[in-house]
Formats: sequence, structure tokens, C-alpha cells
Amino acid sequence: MRLFDIPNELRAAIFGLVLALPQPIYIYQELGATGVEAFITKKPLRWLALLATSKAVQDEAAAVLFGANHFHMMDAAGSQSNVLLHFLDTIGPRNAARLKHIRISFPPAVTVTAGRRPVAISNQGKITISLLRTRCTSLTTLEVLLQRTTFNEIVPFTQALIQEALLLAQVEFASICCLNRIIAKLHWAVSLETAEFMKELGWVVARSP
Repeated sequence: MRLFDIPNELRAAIFGLVLALPQPIYIYQELGATGVEAFITKKPLRWLALLATSKAVQDEAAAVLFGANHFHMMDAAGSQSNVLLHFLDTIGPRNAARLKHIRISFPPAVTVTAGRRPVAISNQGKITISLLRTRCTSLTTLEVLLQRTTFNEIVPFTQALIQEALLLAQVEFASICCLNRIIAKLHWAVSLETAEFMKELGWVVARSP
């Protein structure tokens, strides 16, 4: 029996068993590099062999590969928007539109001295969200990683300004058309008030290992 003699639903289930990983795929960029790399813990042997069989199989398998896996954007060098941009350019618009679950660092917020609001989302944060909005058109779940340094640019460091930054981020996230789940991954001990405010925004709050 040939692969395409198998019913579509069963074929998709087979692709899922082979290509959907229980662990995330980490996307990162080496310092000075123009492209991105992927890192997977305990990657299965010949994991992507299906994609090399034929163009028809590759197309169906790619839909599962990019739609069923979780992709974590790493920004160790503080260039998350570049990592995301190069990743989306590498996989192409069709596969970018298949992505359903992405993790980013929380969009940086900065204090502003002029304007209606005391804080604003940084330009890099706005670029990241714009890429998600315009190119990841099937994105349903967004994880945002909050670290101890997330709000370093907010001066003075007050609960009111932190909540303002969270609210601004929520406004930006709401512009992503298919997004229906936001998970705040906490890498440091935020105050109970901050955690409760995130829940009021409709976010799922969880500790990051």
C-alpha cells in the first residue's frame, strides 16, 4: 500500500506521531550570524526523513511539523525580533502561516517622558508583535517569558507602571487575529498583585522551569 492510499485522517495521524515532538524546538542565532539554528533535546533519529520523500509528502508533513510543534524564540543577544524575522524568512510564508504555538520573551517596555502614557512598548517589541500579526496568521497560542530583567527599563520600578506595561502588551497581543491563548511563563518571583493582574487580562500564569 502506498502512503497516499491511506485515508487523509490516518495519514495526518501518522505524520503527527513521527513529527510532533513532546519538547519545544528552540530557535536561536549565533552572534554575528545572519541565519538561525534550531536545537532540540533528544531529537529522534532521522526525524525529518519524511520531508525528503516527495513534494506531496513534504507539503503534508510540513503542515504537521510547523502546526503541531512549539517554537521558542531565544534572544540571548537581545535581538529577538531578528531571530523571529530570520526564522520566518527561512521557513517561508506558507510555513509561517502554519505556526500555531510560539514562545517569545515579553516585549520590552520603556519609560517615556512625553505622550499620553508613562510607558511604551519598545520598537523591538513592536516589530516582534507585527511579525506575529502579519506572518503567523494561524497562531493560536503565544507564550511570553517574563524574567527578572524584563522591566529593567521602567523607571521608577512601580507596580502601577508594570501593570501599565502588561496592559499595553495585551492591546498589542489582541491585534493578532487567531490568538486565543496567552501563557505568561514566569522565570522570577513576580508579586502576587502582578500575577493576579495577568490573570485578570485572561492570561494563563505558569512558572518556567
